[in-house]
Amino acid sequence: MKKFVLLLAFISLSFSSFSQNNRIDFFDLTRAFDWNQSEVDFEKKYNDRIIFNTDSIPDIHAATGNWLLDNVCIGKYETTTFVRYDAENQITVVFAFPTEINQEVCIDVKNIVNDELGNPDVYLNDASLASFNLAALGFEKGDLKIWALDSLSFILISAGDDEGEFIGIGATTPMDKDPDFREGFWGDSLADVKKKEGKADEFNIDGIYAFTTYVAGFECLAAYRFTDDKLTSGKYVFLNNTADNCIRNYEKLSHLLMKKYGEPAANNKQNLAESYERRIYTDGELVRRGKMKFETYWVTPFSMVAISLDGEQYQVALSIEYYSNKLRKEREEDILKDL
Repeated sequence: MKKFVLLLAFISLSFSSFSQNNRIDFFDLTRAFDWNQSEVDFEKKYNDRIIFNTDSIPDIHAATGNWLLDNVCIGKYETTTFVRYDAENQITVVFAFPTEINQEVCIDVKNIVNDELGNPDVYLNDASLASFNLAALGFEKGDLKIWALDSLSFILISAGDDEGEFIGIGATTPMDKDPDFREGFWGDSLADVKKKEGKADEFNIDGIYAFTTYVAGFECLAAYRFTDDKLTSGKYVFLNNTADNCIRNYEKLSHLLMKKYGEPAANNKQNLAESYERRIYTDGELVRRGKMKFETYWVTPFSMVAISLDGEQYQVALSIEYYSNKLRKEREEDILKDL
């Protein structure tokens, strides 16, 4: 799954009736949901729960691509709940947010979700919400919590300021997906990855399988890292970068990653140069001198992907790293052994 794509254009919808007899909890709905059913079968099954039109919108699905469901709750809170079938990415998403939102509701919903799902696999503070179409509501950044469970993946989005609050939760099912890093899936053994790659290990470092290769036309070192014989992270270290080409190379690779993973969770540029340095040196030279740094990262239910560009001792460092969300603790404990 590349990203959740939700059109939340109806935040102000209000419903005149909310039948207590037909209420269903969001988590009960998602766990009972047939994630393999077609959109046609879904419409037939949930016909009595789908809101097809309102006074202002004669055909909600035609206008938005979303199916709007009635009588779905989170705890005691009524919600606006959408189901979206994404044919392009072959995923289905169920997303809900309280119909009335304030600070107290946000706190309560967070507690309900945490009690239901436990500690998240990923927690991002002040992340970009560009992928969730919330800019129209005034929320460009917020907090993200992601749970990558065996049967379902959940994401909780919360944002707010002095002018308003937002909280919503989405669910989807893990599907057949591309490998997490090159040929490997998180948790694969070293022997399995070597068999898939078919390349000789060029460095013979314990817990690392690495070799030189090419990615997007760039020569690089590809390295798999294993913790207790389970793949937990991967990294590309790009070679032949100079002050003249490093910015261009970074931008090309970032663009390719954006095509695959969508809008990044963060896109940071740090400039530590003095004013006179900015006048006489190019950005690439500032990178080489360690005065300018770039980092962009993406988060999926399975992985965190980060590309970075910086300089140290007048050498340019350009790399892409992939981390397992589920095996984060094991990886961090393994890294601590090296310190």
